[in-house]
Amino acid sequence: SKTTSRDMEKTLKERRFEMAIEAMRGAFQERQWKDLLTNTRAAHNIAANFKSFTSFQILEELLQTSPPDEERIGKELQKCFDETKLIKNLIAKSARENFATLTFSMM
Repeated sequence: SKTTSRDMEKTLKERRFEMAIEAMRGAFQERQWKDLLTNTRAAHNIAANFKSFTSFQILEELLQTSPPDEERIGKELQKCFDETKLIKNLIAKSARENFATLTFSMM
């Protein structure tokens, strides 16, 4: 079977973002707050290239308070997860535009 252009388009940035989100999920389930903070920052750094997502910022701040407020962290984490589809669409759209610009400039 032929590889679809969408598969080819799935950029390193998109994959790194997905991996960070999955790691956030795992870290929260295991109550690994430091890992959750690290992966939240990683996901946020990628997302911030496209627009500011306050849920990631708030989550980062919550994770730096001691002791961690699990309920608030859980709620904010869910907001981050709710935004992942939008962020992945922004990453993909940007990749398509960059690819189109690159292709055009090579003509």
